[in-house]
Amino acid sequence: PEQEQPRIFDKFFQVDSSNTRKRAGSGLGLAISRELARRMGGEVGFISTAGVGSRFWIRLPLAGVATDELRQLH
Repeated sequence: PEQEQPRIFDKFFQVDSSNTRKRAGSGLGLAISRELARRMGGEVGFISTAGVGSRFWIRLPLAGVATDELRQLH
């Protein structure tokens, strides 16, 4: 839900904390992912629509790659 989205990267946070939820987990995966991305100079984010789904993304800087090599990736 939209009101829970600001907390999605909090450690141990789970939107559904009921005993009957379908997925197990500790609520650490997104917090760890965000911290690792930040330590590498990047970021993690998401777009979510209730009842439809969520899409997560990560951006990390490329280090040591020549400009010509980057052009070939496109």
